[in-house]
Amino acid sequence: MILEDKAIYLPEDDELKRANLVRIMADSILSRCSSSHGPVTFGVLGAWGEGKTSFMRMVQTSLGANVETIWFDPWNISDEDRIVFDFFSLLASKVYDKSVGMAIRSYGRANRRSE
Repeated sequence: MILEDKAIYLPEDDELKRANLVRIMADSILSRCSSSHGPVTFGVLGAWGEGKTSFMRMVQTSLGANVETIWFDPWNISDEDRIVFDFFSLLASKVYDKSVGMAIRSYGRANRRSE
């Protein structure tokens, strides 16, 4: 049997039964977005093929339109020097306030490693 390695988006499609954990993470993100909490970082760790992308896609689906999500894949960047710049450019493209977006883009440009 050959299984397709494709991320899932819906908890009901998850054969690993992580819906409760997905809900906990989504609720935690939403509670921090709607309160005066400072910055927060979540880590999703696992070996290749253990479902990290599927887990995060299910969290994204659970958040719905309440939270803007940004997917940055550094594996697609062959030039290490461009990783910081490309990340901040992507982030800037999602910001609604143009002056904030320009500041973010400038920050990425300024922190680009120079040789």
